[in-house]
Amino acid sequence: MVYNVANGSFAGVKQMTEGTGTGSLFQEERSQGLLTVAQEKAGTALACTAGSAPTVSGYTLSANAATVVCPVIPFTYTTTAPAGGVKGVQLALADVAPNQAALGVLTAGKWTDAKFPVTVTGVQGFGVMVNNVALTALINREIAAGRMDSSCAGKTGLTITAACQPNLSHADMTALVTGKATGATFGVAADTAIAYFRRVPFSGTQASSNITFAGQAATEGFKAADILSGKAIATGYATLAAAGAVDASGNYANTVGTFTTYSKVGSGDVITGVSGNTTALAFGVVSLEKVYSASTSGDLKGATWVKLGGISPNFNATGTQDAKQRVGMQAGYPMQFEMVAIKNAANDKTPALKAVVDSIVTALADPTYNLAGIAYIGSTDATKKATYYRGGKGNNYAPLTVAP
Repeated sequence: MVYNVANGSFAGVKQMTEGTGTGSLFQEERSQGLLTVAQEKAGTALACTAGSAPTVSGYTLSANAATVVCPVIPFTYTTTAPAGGVKGVQLALADVAPNQAALGVLTAGKWTDAKFPVTVTGVQGFGVMVNNVALTALINREIAAGRMDSSCAGKTGLTITAACQPNLSHADMTALVTGKATGATFGVAADTAIAYFRRVPFSGTQASSNITFAGQAATEGFKAADILSGKAIATGYATLAAAGAVDASGNYANTVGTFTTYSKVGSGDVITGVSGNTTALAFGVVSLEKVYSASTSGDLKGATWVKLGGISPNFNATGTQDAKQRVGMQAGYPMQFEMVAIKNAANDKTPALKAVVDSIVTALADPTYNLAGIAYIGSTDATKKATYYRGGKGNNYAPLTVAP
């Protein structure tokens, strides 16, 4: 088992589909986007230092003091990835299917459903968090339009109620993620500073944002219709999103006018960025596993969920907070995606291995655990079961329909 500390779920998918470990000594790092092709060829290595990152279940993690967190952590009590990377990967998990990753993340032609079949295990929710500056602007916009009572004025992330939770429209978010939003988009002065916190291209969360709000187009430079064919479409925002110097944690920031794009290696980094920004209108897309509570005193304190499509991701019909952030998904919340397990078809050649992998995938669809922000396809528990999906084949371009 390998635990990927940073970079996004498609780092693991790339490990599987591209045979990490069969090439150069540093292919592991290259596979996860931590080294360029030139750096790999030049023999550039990531200097991993044991114990400089937190521990997970008693296992020591490795961190790269020079640039970013080391790509993978083998659960073998070792402190560095094995030379050449991980070989013979049998199973990978991702937020969306491989053909829906940001184009350019996976090498064209390496993934096919025949070689690496996809099984939908559940539906995962994603949402938009805003800081108190943006929350105030959105509430005031709702009040001015007559969609919200004036008593909601002045609500913050710590005092927000279901009745006062504002809505972001699809048009709002498309303008934001394509770099075309101004303060006027959100009801304030046009020259108001905007801070958009996004994930790195290897992130499944970023892929969900691309698909939902930009047709897998603007943020990565490709159109939805072309993601499957591999045809690149150049856009101005591809430059906007890709520019900027990478800092010591693998993040970058790039400002064009009053609009700043921040790319973050983890969802926690996005939340911290949104929460910590007290001057600009700040927005970030993260998965619904991040449970918000008005009593939170940590990094969620200054970041608040908003509605999408008029449906709340975290309040239920009675106005109380849903601890599992699933009730909204079961009511048709729009930003939910079929999450997948990706198997290696070569497993079938070894019956014992196939049995183990198949049993894991089956269990993922109807698990005993109960994670926030996920509705399970095969669950027999009505409170955990997905009531909406996108056809059950992993095609997240398909519309939401009622699940069987």
